[in-house]
Order: sequence, then C-alpha cells, then structure tokens
Amino acid sequence: MKYSPKTGGFYSERVHGTAIPTDAVEISMGAYLDLMTKQAEGARILVSAAGYPYAAEQKKRPASTREEIEALRLIAYADPLKGSDRHFSESNRERLLGNAEAAEAAKVNGFSRFAEIRAEYPWPDSSDVV
Repeated sequence: MKYSPKTGGFYSERVHGTAIPTDAVEISMGAYLDLMTKQAEGARILVSAAGYPYAAEQKKRPASTREEIEALRLIAYADPLKGSDRHFSESNRERLLGNAEAAEAAKVNGFSRFAEIRAEYPWPDSSDVV
C-alpha cells in the first residue's frame, strides 16, 4: 500500500497498476487499516514532514449558543418537505374545508415532528455554553 502526500490518496499496485504518483511512500497494510479506522471515528489524516500519513483527532466545535440552536430549529420547522409547519398548515386547510378528522391527524403529525426537531437540536447544558 502506498500513500501520496500530493494527492492525499492511498494507492495499491493491484488496483492502480503503474498509475501511482511518484511522491507516494510505502506504508504497511496495518498502518492503512489503522488510519481508516481512526478516520471513521472522526480523526483527520494529516501528513508528516517526511510525507507519511498519520491520524490526528479533530478539535471539537464549541457548543452552539441558544440563539444558534433556535435558528436551526426555525429552519427545520419551516422545511417544506420535512418540517413541522407543513403539517400545521395542512391542519388549518383541512379545518377550513370542514374535514375535522383530517385536520386533527395533521395536527398530531405536526406536533410529533415538532418534538423530533426539538430533540435533534437540544438546548446546550449550562456547562456547554461558550
């Protein structure tokens, strides 16, 4: 297995034949598998001064503020395909058309989606606030 610092890619002679960049360095299959595992867990693959890849943990993003979370919630509520607002609009439309049962079903769906969105974007704990 080889790694090219120039392309940031991994290469195998079995797959790529002779189309491997000239700057590629040899790494063991174990090192490759370790890098892939760490990348899947959220690490970034960086390159040492000698051109060898290594995994580095990502810096965690600071917790969002209440204002940022509220903005994300408002965007999610208003989503025309997956938001809760569409269900409430449907409920109002059905009520105006005299379809009480359909209006109630749409309202229930709206409250359900509303609760899901709130769970997707929870308020930060006071210890999380930056």
